[in-house]
Amino acid sequence: MLNCRGFDSYVTTEGDVRGVILHRWAAFLIAVFMTSSIAAQSGGLRDRDPNLQATKKIANDLQKASFHNGPFYLLSSIQLSDIGYEQEYFVPTDDHQGGLTLSIEAPQRFYFVPRKKSVYSIDFIPSVGIFDGGNTQRQFGYSLRGDAQYLFNHLYLDFYGATADRLRAFTGEINRVATQKQNEFGLAGEFKYSSKTSALFNVNYRTSDYPDDEYQPAGIPIDQLARNERNVRGAFQHKTFPRTSLRVAAEWSEYRFDNAPLKDSRREYVGFGANYDNGPFAASVEAGPARLSFRDANQKEYEGVLANLNMSRRLGSRWTASVEGARDVDFAIFIDNNYRVSTRGNLTLEFASTRKLTLRGSSTLEHDDYDVPVSGIRRHDDIRFNLIGWRYGLRRFRFGFDVGYYERTSNYVPGDQNGIRYIIHLSFTP
Repeated sequence: MLNCRGFDSYVTTEGDVRGVILHRWAAFLIAVFMTSSIAAQSGGLRDRDPNLQATKKIANDLQKASFHNGPFYLLSSIQLSDIGYEQEYFVPTDDHQGGLTLSIEAPQRFYFVPRKKSVYSIDFIPSVGIFDGGNTQRQFGYSLRGDAQYLFNHLYLDFYGATADRLRAFTGEINRVATQKQNEFGLAGEFKYSSKTSALFNVNYRTSDYPDDEYQPAGIPIDQLARNERNVRGAFQHKTFPRTSLRVAAEWSEYRFDNAPLKDSRREYVGFGANYDNGPFAASVEAGPARLSFRDANQKEYEGVLANLNMSRRLGSRWTASVEGARDVDFAIFIDNNYRVSTRGNLTLEFASTRKLTLRGSSTLEHDDYDVPVSGIRRHDDIRFNLIGWRYGLRRFRFGFDVGYYERTSNYVPGDQNGIRYIIHLSFTP
């Protein structure tokens, strides 16, 4: 899916009325957020951090290295979880109703730091997917990425290339597991004009394919999503208030589909956002108008508001609450519809019962709309997933278990997809 952090998330509306409503809601949310941010900022010192954001991330990784010898660093771990855990946040897929769908991964990150201003890294994640597509199946996969990162006094540059061939959970429209192959290369960076002002940018080229000789869901033309794309994003960020940064961002993307030329399109987006952090409470919001236009003039275009919200709050010494929300659009394979509009929200509560044991609960809601009627019906789907679980962490081990009830209803696809889902988590850092 297209999102404001890079590719995968742009938004549209359903007609002029919905567009007006969304614009007003976006303006209202930003105004409320800014008002509360300014009101909360009394006293304190202005944050004048001169360091680049990437410098902090790299330094944090090097401190956590499992192995260190001179300029060589290695971060290594083994993870076991639901296939869709990292991609769609605890939403299992219908392929495995009543059973577990496991992904065993061994992330390896290797750093070579020959000089203070030059950092080279390789990320390699071999994986094994175990799933039930009528009978128990196993499939090997991988993800590989290389970065050449250069950190100057005011400039950070990251030249990177990545390739992956692995099982992914597509929980939106098709609610199935599929094999996706991706290749990407690009340039990301940050220019730090002053201690308060910076510009971030990202330019990349990506191809996505769904190979026939690997596992794909039966009877679903997922190969319609095979495409190549060019993406450009730039953002200007300023530390306007002691605890608040304001941001203006712009994106441009172009898509060419191998098997569905009617979806060939271009997207433009301009967003306005803010980050606020006072310690116990942190929030980030970005919203703005977006347009997706198709090369085929007979296809319906989108114009509307893209929005993304993340908030977290410490409630006392043990409780933590977080809220996530987004409204975006993804390319669809449903007949006569090039896209689906998705509105999604999530609430998570965590309770630190002991230093090692954390109890947690989560509720996820999603509503998907299709703007083009089929047989006189405008399809819409609703997804709900509520869960409770726990995490237990030792020095090198971390494991946990979640159980929840999953509901999915549609006014077009017959039958509901309801049932209990179980999710396990296990990680080991040598």
